[in-house]
Amino acid sequence: MAEARTLERDDDRGDRPDDAAAWEALGLRERQKRKRRSLILEAARTLFNRDGYVETTIEDIAAMAEVSPATVHNYYGGKWQLLIELVDQCDAGIRDEIDRMTARVDASTDAKAILNEMLLRIATGSLDSLSHHVWRHAIANSITREHIEYGISFSKAHNDFIAAISRTIQRLIDDGRLPPSLDPAICASVLYKIHHLLFVEMIVEPAPSLRKYKSAQRAHVDMMLDGACAAWKPTKRR
Repeated sequence: MAEARTLERDDDRGDRPDDAAAWEALGLRERQKRKRRSLILEAARTLFNRDGYVETTIEDIAAMAEVSPATVHNYYGGKWQLLIELVDQCDAGIRDEIDRMTARVDASTDAKAILNEMLLRIATGSLDSLSHHVWRHAIANSITREHIEYGISFSKAHNDFIAAISRTIQRLIDDGRLPPSLDPAICASVLYKIHHLLFVEMIVEPAPSLRKYKSAQRAHVDMMLDGACAAWKPTKRR
């Protein structure tokens, strides 16, 4: 029962609209449905992280969320749909952080520092939400595309991250921190692919090391940006 109460608290924080009046306006039935969805999702997160994605059953998730297995199927379909939802939820939160970081960019911002910080936040935010064991399955499923919808969702998430990083790069160009000749979309794509490759290398290790990831990420990003900015001198904004 203690676990169920914890999950309900998570629901109260994360599932309501920011506007309390909007939450009340949803009506009792809709609020109950949203709470139930949130309880099921948080139960899946807890069990996937604790026991493993393969080892966790729909029955396990239903028991923790205090609903029937049929209710889990009705709301999400199956485990892979729950995994999609968890990944999407995690990615959306990280992209919001990236947008807030972009808003802080100004003429005094060090371009390499903030781009390294963004990529590191993608890695740490991902591991804060789901364990490296779960990410192994998430990324493997996106490659095998056993479920087409899963692969499409994963590809969209990658493109959304690239778009978010591209906005930051454009802001850095506008503030004179990166050369105007730089293509924001291509640069963002290269940076994200550096992150993704190093992230995969990290999570397949028996004992993943975030410190090792951070060091490798910085080395790759710095070399890429140094090459892109060669023979360019920043201009001071008036």
